[in-house]
Amino acid sequence: MAANLTEIQKLRMAIVANLNFDVEKAKKVYNFVTGDEQASVSSQQQFWSDSVYYVLEGGHLTSTDDPKSIADKVIGVAVKMGDKIATVALHDAADGEEVALTADERSGTSEFYHSDFFDAITDWDGEANTKDYGEALNPKIDLKEGQYIPSLAQLHLILLNIKEVNKALEAVGGSPMRKEWYWSSTEHSAGYSWYVGFYSGGGYGNKCNTGVVRPAVALSV
Repeated sequence: MAANLTEIQKLRMAIVANLNFDVEKAKKVYNFVTGDEQASVSSQQQFWSDSVYYVLEGGHLTSTDDPKSIADKVIGVAVKMGDKIATVALHDAADGEEVALTADERSGTSEFYHSDFFDAITDWDGEANTKDYGEALNPKIDLKEGQYIPSLAQLHLILLNIKEVNKALEAVGGSPMRKEWYWSSTEHSAGYSWYVGFYSGGGYGNKCNTGVVRPAVALSV
């Protein structure tokens, strides 16, 4: 993915950084500076070009040539491609231990089940999926505030950009994604959920089986 920013992107970056990464204010200032008051950027996905970014405290995106200078403020790494974004936290949950996804053999509600792979691979709502597990989610996973388990589509976007993601994670003291299978939050059924093998692909398994969990981090917009 392209790492070099255009002059326009550099201008946007400078504006949003000076406004403490308040994207809405940055859009207004950018339009004022460029004289295009009719221009409108409707979402963060349009405001940023396709690349790998850092997620700062509060859920804001940023890019830098000096990752170490912001390492103490970074809570995750994000990948943007088109209108889709996926994020991962700096470290695996449960200290990297392989854990069951749920403490109960059956969980979730049927409206969240995706038994067909074509349906599951287009599921982008990891936040809603994670909420659906409710109290059945294994307490060992111990998600922090603002964290959730990525959906199947979100994990595949991370895997598609795994080299850049791992490089970004390590640059700020994070742990690289391992060649293990990671649980997604996309449910196959009451007893099964989908996972992604970061060595060969994916499938689905019993929720009480053990696997690695890498939380995602919520964005502010």
